[in-house]
Amino acid sequence: MKKSIHGHLSFGVLLIVMIFNTVSAAPKGPLATVPIVTPGVDPAKLPAYYPSAFSRAGKIQDLSLRSKVFVINGTNYNYSSNAKVHTLKSRFGTLQMLRKGMNIGFLVTKDGNGKVTVTEIWELPAGDAPGLDL
Repeated sequence: MKKSIHGHLSFGVLLIVMIFNTVSAAPKGPLATVPIVTPGVDPAKLPAYYPSAFSRAGKIQDLSLRSKVFVINGTNYNYSSNAKVHTLKSRFGTLQMLRKGMNIGFLVTKDGNGKVTVTEIWELPAGDAPGLDL
């Protein structure tokens, strides 16, 4: 009988440790980010003010400054009118600097209702679209 209880206790402790490790490793704050993997772009050559990862990335297919929406890889993204913009030449830019065909990496947040909003945008070098849209 003791072996059976001990076996159950060991399994219970192992289960608690596994759950704790899973929860503590979960991303907090903005949606999970993915590493920068941009074909033909060396992350070491990006400006120092660029992050090591973005939430999403892709090529701007369409955008509307009036509606605060852009399309990346066929997906519409709403962006905040206060979204920060960073370019390859300037640490701070404006939303008006965004253009169709521009490759970007961006940070998204998700509110309690599940609405995803772009809050920060980084211009990526021209060339193949990064294809990191999740």
